[in-house]
Amino acid sequence: MAFGQGLPAVFSDRLPQVAGGDILTLILGDARLAFSDMMLKKADEYFHGGVKDAVCDHGLSEAHETHDHEHEHGHEDESGQTLPGGVGGLWSWVNGQVHTQEDRHAQGEDTRELLPWLWLACRASPQNIQAYETSAYVLEGMLKRPSEAVLLLEEGIRNNPGCAELEFALGKMLLHKLSDDTRAERAFRAALEKCRPAEGPDGDAERFLRGNILFYLGFLAKKRGDWVSARDYLAKAEAFDPAHVGTRDLRKLLKGN
Repeated sequence: MAFGQGLPAVFSDRLPQVAGGDILTLILGDARLAFSDMMLKKADEYFHGGVKDAVCDHGLSEAHETHDHEHEHGHEDESGQTLPGGVGGLWSWVNGQVHTQEDRHAQGEDTRELLPWLWLACRASPQNIQAYETSAYVLEGMLKRPSEAVLLLEEGIRNNPGCAELEFALGKMLLHKLSDDTRAERAFRAALEKCRPAEGPDGDAERFLRGNILFYLGFLAKKRGDWVSARDYLAKAEAFDPAHVGTRDLRKLLKGN
């Protein structure tokens, strides 16, 4: 104990730890993201009733993602959400053939069992965007606690100040679940400012995101009767990608105005 306590004093200028870092940061170092992803997988396992490598189209880590655009009034039909992805991969396919697995998911209060794993995923690596998005989805979509989901997304934004995805998720949560148009618009504006797609295939996801952001901003401008801003957002969307589903929907929304 004396040796351990004396090390910081003797080697104060040569220790790798950052003062004030939490215990997970000190222990895990560069392995934080891998550990965080492991916790997400553990939550996914609980979501599937304890089944590992379940062959399922409703993986928890993908459940919060909607690659289709929310149309017209910006309200999602949660019962009809597209839940893309799933565990996938050769191992999952083989595992599904060898073991007969009932596709069942945690529901209602049972989803509370996911929270410790999701909490660890967020704390282990505050830069793990998917951990925040998935955890917010569970809090709101499964436990019906949207205010807590908003607080978690805001924490994620503080830890990832340049992240457009979290700003967009926050905007949707505020709009759809709390009906707070003012804060939602502020979040969408921040998302637009931060969304800077890279050239080529690497920027595809952010390009799709940018089209959706412009739709929401145009929709909210129309909703408050600001037709000048609404048409300006449509012009930006047309210039950016006239074929984007968000551009098409905003065009229909503003048709004749």
